[in-house]
Amino acid sequence: MAISWCARMPQKHKKISDRMLFTYFMLTALILLFAPQRLANKFQTTFAGIFRVPIAIGTNISLSSPVKMPKGDFVSRREYMELQNHYANVTQQLQAAREELDKLAGVRQRLGLEGAALVLADVTPVSTDGLRAEMMINRGTNDKIKRGYFVLADNSIIGKINFADSRTSQVKLFTDSTSKIEVTINGTEAILIGTGADCAHITTITAKTDVAVDTDVFAMPKSGFLDSPIIIGKVKSLKRSDESALHWDISVEPASDFKTLKDAAVIIMNPDN
Repeated sequence: MAISWCARMPQKHKKISDRMLFTYFMLTALILLFAPQRLANKFQTTFAGIFRVPIAIGTNISLSSPVKMPKGDFVSRREYMELQNHYANVTQQLQAAREELDKLAGVRQRLGLEGAALVLADVTPVSTDGLRAEMMINRGTNDKIKRGYFVLADNSIIGKINFADSRTSQVKLFTDSTSKIEVTINGTEAILIGTGADCAHITTITAKTDVAVDTDVFAMPKSGFLDSPIIIGKVKSLKRSDESALHWDISVEPASDFKTLKDAAVIIMNPDN
């Protein structure tokens, strides 16, 4: 019995000590709660002074610890910017493609070119030197473009492809001094010859033919290149030819303003071949 009673003594005293400690803390809390404000502030200042160093050490340790970013669905800021830029580029390209398709669909419908392929291209400013009249486009053999294909702008023929490499082509405008294109005017066939300036001439129509200023001139259909007549210009002026009084000397101006062109379309009549 003695041994058993002695073994229980420490545990009993411990319970009494815990109760007393709890009572002291409660009394202290009540005293601080009802103590004057000045005394409470002084106690707070004292407490902060005592524990200032441990608190500062703990804060520094917390701030110096590296922050680990979660992995998985998160990407770096650079990758995020790249994705944003890629999205902007694709959106812009899609918008440009839609505008191009709408434009080409309208041209096909208006000009009866439903069976043809139209390759839209950006153009460089027209180059002239008194004899030559040409421009470059940013499409070439990679787009199935070949020499002799007709080129459209503003729903009118402006010339033909003179030569093409893989990515660019040269367009010889019908006003070029070396250009010769078969045309019709008031149902009469003729040859439109460039002058190197801003117009072309027809000198093969007899003076008996009824022709007037502003009469439309059409490029004639040509097998494999053009299936239907398309306007190429208008009669600017006419007079009797100096070489033959029996023929007209007809000046034809373009139906499109070459100097303000920003794009053009190459006609490919047999895109599957």
